[in-house]
Amino acid sequence: MAKLITLINMLARTAKLHWGLGHKALKTIYEGEVVPILTYGAPKWVEAIWKNKNLTKFKSIQRLTNIKIAKAYRTVSYDACCMITGVRPIQITTEHKIQTYMATKFNNLEYDALLEVRYWRHPAELATVHEVGNGAMYTAEVYTDGSKIGNNVGAAGMIFVNGKLVHHLKFKLHGHCSNNQAEQIAILKVLEKLEEPQDGQYNDKHVAIYSDSKITLDLLQNKFKQNHLIELIRNKITALAHLEWIMHFGRVKGHAWIEGNELVDRLAKEAAVEVGPVVYGKMPREVIIT
Repeated sequence: MAKLITLINMLARTAKLHWGLGHKALKTIYEGEVVPILTYGAPKWVEAIWKNKNLTKFKSIQRLTNIKIAKAYRTVSYDACCMITGVRPIQITTEHKIQTYMATKFNNLEYDALLEVRYWRHPAELATVHEVGNGAMYTAEVYTDGSKIGNNVGAAGMIFVNGKLVHHLKFKLHGHCSNNQAEQIAILKVLEKLEEPQDGQYNDKHVAIYSDSKITLDLLQNKFKQNHLIELIRNKITALAHLEWIMHFGRVKGHAWIEGNELVDRLAKEAAVEVGPVVYGKMPREVIIT
């Protein structure tokens, strides 16, 4: 507690009423510095926080920070500070941390966890993700999409060769999966299809892969992100590169009236509502706590 009070007093010198750090910066500091210290080791002492004596100490620390975030009077109550700043009460934050820990630590077979560091590829072995070139011509064009309709999630992909549709794929995911997971499954399954022997169908192995998911494409480009599905896609890109495929990725805006994208969008929606086998069911982090 003494360490936190010292930190808050230091912040107070740079967070005056009319100058210094603003609301957003102070809230970021609170969530990134104060909360981790307050909740450190929470699974071990969770029962202690419900004792009034201990909870009062935690609330007093949070109230001091909230007053600085809100730039409010010192007489403002704890509950009012939480409402003004939009910061959750510390006991709820602690419970959230504990539930997340329990779900990810002991239920990791169903949790879409980040890849452990020991399984990371050496930087020299990472797949290089190229962007679609302006005006470039590709023998094969691929469109992928994911769709989440309520508790129904689907993914789809379409492969065109010389402008002719040769493969359409659709897959169903578990209802708790996210739209981003559906987008990533769509790309992964299309790459797996390209890897299959095609009896000379792809004489020219230049392919453009289009997705309307900016998040997925950004994750593929970011070598510091080791998400499970993203890493599977990277591994598949590497495997296809060894088979002399040249793959470029591009983003198309949703509902831009590009025929391939519109068709795959409808296919993904069909996959979401149809009854069929579930190809992927790992729970994303954002829905662990409901």
